[in-house]
Amino acid sequence: MRTFIMTLLVSLGIISACSAQTITTYKHISVTLSAGASLQASGNGGGGAISLEPAYAFGSNRLGVKLEMAVMDMKNIGSTVFTYDRYLLNSGPFRISAGAGMGFYNSQPTGGCSPGPGSIGQTVNTMNPFGGLGRLGLAWQHLQLGIDYNIVSPVTKTDVDIESKPTGSKTYQNSYWNFHLGIIIGGGKRK
Repeated sequence: MRTFIMTLLVSLGIISACSAQTITTYKHISVTLSAGASLQASGNGGGGAISLEPAYAFGSNRLGVKLEMAVMDMKNIGSTVFTYDRYLLNSGPFRISAGAGMGFYNSQPTGGCSPGPGSIGQTVNTMNPFGGLGRLGLAWQHLQLGIDYNIVSPVTKTDVDIESKPTGSKTYQNSYWNFHLGIIIGGGKRK
């Protein structure tokens, strides 16, 4: 893990040093508001998602913090992810980007049925809150179209009886696709 973090930091340093020699034609600070459809990677259902992402751009690079809430089939997944995007095409009216991110995810079940007679409830085992994402984006002026794949650890729910003995458990996958359309506030071309 240390090797990965050091490699990431050295790569970002080299990219920023190379990018410092180019002339930025876009404003540095932007905030993207997005909404879209979410689809569970397991194919068991979908829902919607909204997100807010403040970012700082330098050269063809962009660093941001994505705050997102996805609501899917009987669960909510909230996330705070630190993102990095590289603009592959950064001239003309269209900007194409590819990026990745690492951060924290929290999955909460919603709705559902009573566990039934003889049980006192369900215990949700702790999940690993750390996850990541990969994404592609297309921006045109102040509109952004994107696709993200969020890698989220599974959650295991365990039923317990009156004596607190486990009676059964089920594991739920949390990774999901997100297809979204967003509005970019700021970050436009410099005049």
